[in-house]
Amino acid sequence: MQRHKRENIEWLNFDLLSEVLEFSHGVLLRVGGYSASSYRSLNGSYDVGDDPENVTKNRDKVCALFGLSSLIFARQCHGVEVVPVVEHSLDLPPCDGLMTNRAKCALAVLHADCQSAIFLDPKRRAFAVLHSGWRGSVSNIYGEAILRLESTYGCKREDILACIGPSLGPAEYADWRSLFPQKLWHFRKEGDIFDFWEISHFQLTQAGILPHHIEIAKMDTFENCADFFSYRRDHTTGRHITFASLMH
Repeated sequence: MQRHKRENIEWLNFDLLSEVLEFSHGVLLRVGGYSASSYRSLNGSYDVGDDPENVTKNRDKVCALFGLSSLIFARQCHGVEVVPVVEHSLDLPPCDGLMTNRAKCALAVLHADCQSAIFLDPKRRAFAVLHSGWRGSVSNIYGEAILRLESTYGCKREDILACIGPSLGPAEYADWRSLFPQKLWHFRKEGDIFDFWEISHFQLTQAGILPHHIEIAKMDTFENCADFFSYRRDHTTGRHITFASLMH
């Protein structure tokens, strides 16, 4: 991934997506913005404890920085639903993924330790922005998103670029037998450690995404408190914004 800074805001871009013309995207780090206290500083979420005015100011700053008219956020529920968005869509159902082929329609998800992902078919100019915690991994939201991109926009698996941002690295799950189906048990490492980066890579290749079209950041939100929020680390947390938009 590529790291950038402008106007005291820092963000990451995926290498695979950075060469696609007229496609803007970013994974916002916690540096910059207005939030204070436990959520210092670039917190995008209403559902923690930050002042809503700070959250609005942070989101407005992101829009201004990247030339976006607005951000359309998924109403996240730790499921697998991926919803198509038309321009100016307002009344969206609960979901953990949004997709569109409309220009100037910026889609976004919020996350801390959970994975955020951007899937893009540059030939058919359609993309999805996704949120996946451990429940999303267990239910394979990435496979569902690929099916929805195919059926809605005619995307081809061999053309889709699949990028997954920073998230919790290999971590201990003491109750893994009750949380995870047996088909995922072979991803268990020593003790009760599970590697969701490996699970995601496996699910993407099983769904037909070409290996050289996959980029997984493998940056651990738990280990890097300067750049990332982490509930598992701090037991209270802000949220990062991951967004994408076709600009023309």
